[in-house]
Amino acid sequence: MKDFTLDKYRQVLSAIKGLSIPVHGVADWIRCQPKDGILLRHDVDRRDHCALAMARAEKDYDIHSTYYFRCRADGFQRRIIEQIAGWGHEIGYHYEELAVAQGDMPRAWAMFQEHLERLRAIVPVDTIAMHGSPLSPHDNRALFRHHDLTELGLLGDAYLTLDYSGCFYFSDTGRTWHATPLNFRDQPMRCRLAAVSSTDELVHFIRHHHNERIALLSHPERWPNSVAGYIVSWISDKTANGIKRMILMRQAHLS
Repeated sequence: MKDFTLDKYRQVLSAIKGLSIPVHGVADWIRCQPKDGILLRHDVDRRDHCALAMARAEKDYDIHSTYYFRCRADGFQRRIIEQIAGWGHEIGYHYEELAVAQGDMPRAWAMFQEHLERLRAIVPVDTIAMHGSPLSPHDNRALFRHHDLTELGLLGDAYLTLDYSGCFYFSDTGRTWHATPLNFRDQPMRCRLAAVSSTDELVHFIRHHHNERIALLSHPERWPNSVAGYIVSWISDKTANGIKRMILMRQAHLS
């Protein structure tokens, strides 16, 4: 069975539900500070319809998570966001303004405020998470070296606020659950890593570590529900990984 499909993701949900592991979105995790359980989060980089399908799958298992949406040229997909929120999932903002503004801090901050309010016009937003912007030299999180989250009534940031000490952290970036150099920025400080690559291995890990704190980050576009979607996702990931390898080689050469 192919990995990184919606059916394969359902196996993760089934394992979590079968073990009665508590699942938290980001805002809930910040408020509750749980000693164990799953922190479940999704960065919606593109193809919002994949996020809708993933959210529906979680609804089927009575599992709630957090979905972070970017503000792209066509804005936010209001219908999709409202539907996902209506199923009980948290909606957050996936910000990238510093990269878009090419490091111009005042411009980036003005854009951030505008985009956050546009999303808040659709649903409440309490937390945010940076977009990695791997092709940019600018780390979007640097925006908050000069500004405080509370200025805009935000509860927290998925990277800057949460303490991942002692927490196992898994991200599907690079089309693997294993930590890889191709994952430029999505690696929280002080988190625990494990030798897990495939989703089958992840399910096995969850079943044998269900009393631990585990954070799972996925990108819905990587988990399609059709053959055509799978091919597009596979090609997209292979292309992105190739570009990242070239960037790493160039950086190594310059150093």
